[in-house]
Amino acid sequence: MRNRLLLFTLCFIVYYLLLHIAFGFPVLVRDGLTLRVFKNITFPDLCFSFLTAAVPYMVLLRFYPAKKWLACITGILAGVSLVFMMRYGIAGIMAAQAEEGVVRNTVRLRTFFNQYVLYMIVYTVYGIGFYFIRYAYFQELQQKELELQSRQSELSFLRSQINPHFLFNTLNNIYSLVYLQSPKALETITGFSDIMRYMLYDSTKDVALAMEVTYIEKYISLQQLKNAEPPTVTFTKKGDMEDTYLPPLLLIPFVENAFKHGELSGPGDKLELAITNGDKQTVFYCHNKIANNKKDTTGGIGLKNVQRRLELLFPGKHVLEIINGPIYFTVKLKLVHD
Repeated sequence: MRNRLLLFTLCFIVYYLLLHIAFGFPVLVRDGLTLRVFKNITFPDLCFSFLTAAVPYMVLLRFYPAKKWLACITGILAGVSLVFMMRYGIAGIMAAQAEEGVVRNTVRLRTFFNQYVLYMIVYTVYGIGFYFIRYAYFQELQQKELELQSRQSELSFLRSQINPHFLFNTLNNIYSLVYLQSPKALETITGFSDIMRYMLYDSTKDVALAMEVTYIEKYISLQQLKNAEPPTVTFTKKGDMEDTYLPPLLLIPFVENAFKHGELSGPGDKLELAITNGDKQTVFYCHNKIANNKKDTTGGIGLKNVQRRLELLFPGKHVLEIINGPIYFTVKLKLVHD
């Protein structure tokens, strides 16, 4: 509240001076910027002019947010009228003449009204205009804050969907290994522990691209432990990964999708992954052969979520190309850095 009144006061003083310069324009043209331009400026005039502008501002500040129209109109009219009468009374006392010990007011109300009505209007308009400019600015800030809160809530919801998606898939893999009494089961559980630590503790804020890459590598190792013949995976990494930060769990859904829907069991089948990082952009590439006998009964939560997260986190700063061909499935993602 104090900051509002301070800003209102400072802006009013500037407005007050500019207004008197405007009304003294003939003198300004004839004599230039001299003290004669400001001859009508006095401290009482400044105070009453300020009150004339402050009354509508304070009335609107009190009643307009609740849309109390009658209170706004009545308050402004009554307040401005009261300030005018106070100003008239002070002017009468200052201009009074003493005759035989009796103080007589020589200022006529009609003359005084005609002299100051224009100033009353422009100062009242200032108070009203200043309030609505500030109100519009406040509404814009509030709308942006609501949009930000909505965006953060949606991102949290999307992440809460992604994590269980990985969790259930990995638990199914571990169950299969334990059921078959595979010696790889213990190694799988250890890898799963590292992944869970990353998901629960390390992914609460943006992470270095190197950490995301490490997580992908652990996930690949976990997937390769499932089969007696590990699927062929090539993972090419170029550029410095330490100084670039990205939202966590952003790239892994594409890798998870490749393992879930890709054909990686044949001798010629392989998964190709590549990350190229530079100062201006990060490029991710994923390419795999499509397996016709694998269907996603959950409706593809992972890919849909990552697409939505990209729209929220990198609006206008990403290019996602998904090529779902008859044989191969390819993802190309480019993220532009600020």
